[in-house]
Formats: sequence, C-alpha cells, structure tokens
Amino acid sequence: MIQDTVRESLPEEFQKAEYLREHGQIDLVIERKNLRSTISTLLTVLLKKLKHRLILTLQMLSHSIALYKNLQKRYSRRINLNLDRIQKVLAVLGFPQLELDQPINILGSDGKMSTLTSLKYFLQSHKKNITTFTSPHLYDVRHRFWLKKNYITHNEIKKFTKLIESTGLPLTLFELLTCVYILAAKDQTNIHYHLIEAGLLFKKDSTNLWPEPKAQIITNINFQHQD
Repeated sequence: MIQDTVRESLPEEFQKAEYLREHGQIDLVIERKNLRSTISTLLTVLLKKLKHRLILTLQMLSHSIALYKNLQKRYSRRINLNLDRIQKVLAVLGFPQLELDQPINILGSDGKMSTLTSLKYFLQSHKKNITTFTSPHLYDVRHRFWLKKNYITHNEIKKFTKLIESTGLPLTLFELLTCVYILAAKDQTNIHYHLIEAGLLFKKDSTNLWPEPKAQIITNINFQHQD
C-alpha cells in the first residue's frame, strides 16, 4: 500500500523498530516486558531536571522581585509627565539615546504591547535584530528589556542604575528604567530596530526622546487615568 502511494520500492522490514533505530529515526527499542521500568527511569531523570530548573527559576524570580522592590523604595512611582529630568540625565551621560539607530515608538491607549510584540516577531522572522522596551512587567522586571536574543540580566540593571545614579540627578522610576533600556540597547551591536512602548500619552512621556524616529505607530486612543 505504501509503495503504491509513494511509487518507490522500499527496503524490507523498513517499518520495524530495529530498522528505524539503525537508520537514526528512533533512539531506543524497548521490549514490552521492560517498558514499565524504562518509563519509570526516564520519568525519574526528567523530574530531577525539571526540579532543578524550577529551583533556578524561583531563585531568579525572587532576585528580580527583590531588585524591583528596592527600586520602588528609592524612586517615585508617581506619574509626573515632564521631559526635563530625563533629558538632563541623558545629556550628562552623553546623549546615548541618539546612538540608537532606527527607533520606533509605539504609543496609544490600548494595544501597544500586542502591536509591539507582533512587530517584534515579524521583524525577527525576517532575520532582523531587535531590542524592545515595554511596560509594565508581569512578574519579572527583566522582561521589560529585550536585547537581541535575551532579556537583560539583573547585573546589567544594577550596573546601568549605578551609572545613572552617578549623575546625581533625580528621576522617577519609569524614567530610570527608560534610561536603563537606552544604555543597555546602546551596548548591543548589529541592531536593526529598537521598539519602544510609550508609558502614558506621549508628548511629555519619557520615551519621547528621538526627534526623527524611524516610525511612530499609534494604536487606539481613549480616556484613561482620570482618577
């Protein structure tokens, strides 16, 4: 039946397990009498690996939560729309935002994150290297910063925060994180586009830092944060 379908002559016993193993199509042949014990062994090994990975993930998450709580204690979370503070800090740091080629702003009330994410995957599917800045994060502050192939590390956040604090100038928490992104993105090489999600509105939002961005994408606009 199969030979008639593919219209090719097939070797004898090509459907047997031993043949498939010899030709690299399966890894292991198990006799029925050994099936239970083999599955038990495999599950034990897998569970150990999963347990180790889960422990590492929880440790990473605990570190991230502690880091963000520390930043929340030291920086104001109030909405304070004013570009003066962040522009002064970036000027002292040598205007690093101007070293980011092809920035794309995504602004609006609804759909910014989904729009940015769709654009990110579209560009990556065309072999483009991307950095992104989004907010807020769900559980890990690192997830605000995508740098080509990985999220930013905790040590990088600490390093850039220390550099920003060396200016001695005040910032809100969102402004600080915007500066962290800019410094981290500037350190990347061979980046084609930088996708930056606005925090609130845009005219005086701390992401409005590029006089001539590659593009500005505006999603749905409605009334928010009126209380």
